[in-house]
Amino acid sequence: MEEDTEKRPTGVIKIPLHYQEYLNSIRDEEDLLISQDHQYCWVKGLNVAALKSPKIQRIPFLSFFELKNDLLYQLNALLPDQELPQGLKWQPINEKFPIQIPAFNHNYFGLAERINIQLVKAEEEREPVAIITSYAVLKSYIETAPAIRLKGLKWISMDVLQEKYVMIIGTPILPIPGNTFCLHNSFYIPSGYIPALPILDYTIQEMLNFEEGDRLIWLDQKQVIRLNEKNFRPLSISSFRLTR
Repeated sequence: MEEDTEKRPTGVIKIPLHYQEYLNSIRDEEDLLISQDHQYCWVKGLNVAALKSPKIQRIPFLSFFELKNDLLYQLNALLPDQELPQGLKWQPINEKFPIQIPAFNHNYFGLAERINIQLVKAEEEREPVAIITSYAVLKSYIETAPAIRLKGLKWISMDVLQEKYVMIIGTPILPIPGNTFCLHNSFYIPSGYIPALPILDYTIQEMLNFEEGDRLIWLDQKQVIRLNEKNFRPLSISSFRLTR
């Protein structure tokens, strides 16, 4: 019975509006609904087991609850902590946080004009291994992050439309706002998606004359950038400051 209870979608999380971008990391989760009041973002549709998962637990500034009869209980608590606000207007979380990365038109190879490339929802969830975020977000985080948290991560900076962005590869990914990616062969695919026709993976690599370390980052159905992992540097406060 306890196992059945943990599988019911009664989990609720809240996060201050100021930090709502951190919810980007769960935008690919199925059946999650999001709403907000004047102070907080609310997300429902999780089961209690999911609330305890590393993917949820690593999001900072979250509060975790179980919903019973419109009352919110902290996990394992016998008495309610508060009521779920009334009148909330719910929407799917992936509509609230669509994939938003500026178009890298100068690195777009026109693949969609030569091959019908499509990304589709993945049936199995995979742990993300990379994240793209703004330079400003990484700067704010790295200035106070312990060195051990950066160990094993690599990064590269990208100037896009006069804005600085960074891509960080390695796990565990940093708990910062951004768009996460999984590695599929030599392609970084947005979390929660896979190529509709994986059989074309190697055809694409041949068309683009792939060299050792080359990777394609699929930002969406048409926007693709090409990077080589040899150009990524170990992430540290010193390597970051050198890019200023």
